[in-house]
Amino acid sequence: MHRVAVVVNGRARNVTEEVISTLHQMVSEGGDLFISRSLEDAREIAKTLLVRGYDTVITGGRDGTFTVMVTE
Repeated sequence: MHRVAVVVNGRARNVTEEVISTLHQMVSEGGDLFISRSLEDAREIAKTLLVRGYDTVITGGRDGTFTVMVTE
C-alpha cells in the first residue's frame, strides 16, 4: 500500500482551521495529516515520517516547512 503523509505549517497565514479540517478529510482514507506549529514539532514529525516509512510526503505552508522536512 502506498503511504502518504501531508505536513502543514499550522502557523502559516493561510492555514486556517477550515483548511486543516479539509485536509484532514482528504487524507483520512489514504494518508496521515501532521500539523507543525514549531521547529520542535517539525523535527518530531520528520522522525515519525522516517520511522513509519511513508512513500510520499507533501508539505504545505511556506518554504520553511519543506526545508525543515528535508533537513531533518
